[in-house]
Amino acid sequence: SDRAAIMNALIGLVDIRTADWMVVLVYFGLMWCIAFYFARRNTSTEDYFVGGRAFPGWVVGMSMLATSVSSVTFLAFPAAAYAGDFRDLVINLMLPIGILIAVLVYIPMFRRGKLTSAYEYLGDRFSPIIRLYGMFSFTIAGLCWLGIILCLVSNVIIILTGWPVVPVIIFTGAFIALYTIVGGIGAVIWTDVVQCFVLLLGGMLSVLYLAWQFPGGLGEIIEIGHTHGKFSLGPTAFQLSERTVWTVIILGCFSAVAYHSDQNLVQRYVAAKSMREARKATILYGAFAVPTWAFFFFLGSCLFAYFQVHDDPQVAQLSHEQVFPYFILTRLPPGVAGVVVAGVLSAAMSSVDSTLNAIAA
Repeated sequence: SDRAAIMNALIGLVDIRTADWMVVLVYFGLMWCIAFYFARRNTSTEDYFVGGRAFPGWVVGMSMLATSVSSVTFLAFPAAAYAGDFRDLVINLMLPIGILIAVLVYIPMFRRGKLTSAYEYLGDRFSPIIRLYGMFSFTIAGLCWLGIILCLVSNVIIILTGWPVVPVIIFTGAFIALYTIVGGIGAVIWTDVVQCFVLLLGGMLSVLYLAWQFPGGLGEIIEIGHTHGKFSLGPTAFQLSERTVWTVIILGCFSAVAYHSDQNLVQRYVAAKSMREARKATILYGAFAVPTWAFFFFLGSCLFAYFQVHDDPQVAQLSHEQVFPYFILTRLPPGVAGVVVAGVLSAAMSSVDSTLNAIAA
């Protein structure tokens, strides 16, 4: 009830501007145009799930990046840095291990025999029971992941519309599901490319606006963050019972290896037009993913510095995940806020559409 009261107060404070609505509606319209374009090109199951295995490497790589940058990245990473430090980034710093294994092992393995899913390989290599086990495990985990993503992005849409949380989640999930179903993997990959640029633009505009509010610019933000330990990677003692740098590194190694055999990425390995293009895509994604994740942690530190200097009693009543949405809709100028909201939506949509299509495959 307290959380609901705070959200209602926020909705009353926020004046949703016409320019912001226009930006969001244009963005939604663009997603639908891409979906209908590819709907007309899908003439077989091969086209629908792997795009005829004809995508260039740079497109697949941008799609991988967009898929990895979900609303968790756009909202939870800044929240983690705002509330604490950079220690959650350490998990993602292990990404090159997963990239190396993907390039040397996973891509040749999954492209052999023109597979559509990772679980076909399990069936061929072991047995149908193992294939079903892998498929059900991925499906259940994927649905849980979708719940987390939609719950996070709903914080922004609730403030934007004033709707209750359940209709927001249903509407957002249904919209993404419809264009994913209509357009297949072609729509998913090309909307991911657009969404990748939109979400990066949204993040950059936020940081630039925050830096503009300080006489010393980014230097002053870094100084405030350093003073409060916002750039720390956590304790360095080797204790497996504590959440230190070393335990997070171990977790990151396992996560990186597992994620790169996930159906979300396997489907892109096999959708590339050649093994060389698949490897190029994976390396391109790896080159941009870690800096992107680090950038959103830095965005959280910028938010912390901003509210240290510009005190706002309302912020103290918010959860850490609600601070960035509150900042977007109460501080950013008209139009700019709309672009950043579109960026938040892009981060969520690029992960949800990929997971939905991967589950279907």
